[in-house]
Amino acid sequence: LVIDNQFRIWLPDFNQMEIALTPLPKTLYLFLLKNPKGILFKELSQHRKELLSIYAKTGNRLNLEQMKKSINDMTDIRSNSIHEKSSRIRAAFTSQLLDINARNYYIHGERNQPKKILLPTSLIILPDSL
Repeated sequence: LVIDNQFRIWLPDFNQMEIALTPLPKTLYLFLLKNPKGILFKELSQHRKELLSIYAKTGNRLNLEQMKKSINDMTDIRSNSIHEKSSRIRAAFTSQLLDINARNYYIHGERNQPKKILLPTSLIILPDSL
């Protein structure tokens, strides 16, 4: 898995396939790639500053208050937003790959357990700017 300097997601082992995600799901995905041990979704609010930093790099919004609101909504445990973003990530991979291949790339984790990407970190290339 390669994340380029424009934060596009590429799968070199699958003929340089690009996986397209909108900015908020992409923010969550990049955050989880940077945190390979995983994170409890109920603790995401403790990482709003880092999520906002990633969102500012990947998103196309210029309004800081709107960006903060989007991150706050995504990390609000009373909201279903985080699960919607997780589902969009899974759908982006399963729409391009058979599930047996896609499963290493999308978010996994049992209820009340850390959520993470199963792909080994040795197979992930992230840009220095992330």
